[in-house]
Amino acid sequence: MLSSRSKLNILLIIVAILNIIDLLASWQLISKYGLEMELNPIMRWVFGFGLVPTVLVKMGMLLLFLIVITLGARKYFRLAYMGTWVVILVMGAVTLVHVANSIIK
Repeated sequence: MLSSRSKLNILLIIVAILNIIDLLASWQLISKYGLEMELNPIMRWVFGFGLVPTVLVKMGMLLLFLIVITLGARKYFRLAYMGTWVVILVMGAVTLVHVANSIIK
């Protein structure tokens, strides 16, 4: 059986994978249909600067999340664990939107 810490680490890997899928899918849709395909207004603005700045911002925010959750879990493990599940659910929904947009468009 996995320890609680190992379960959290698996969840954090899932968050990282979902973020990479989001970045790739967003870039594909924006390249094909334009900036209006990005629903997040902040990332839409960042995408306007090109792929490299977008990757740096997206991966920087992911790294910040991973660090905050890892450090926060030392004292507030349950909160970090549940918060990571919330992020997975949101990013999972975003991934489904990307899949739907790819099929519809």
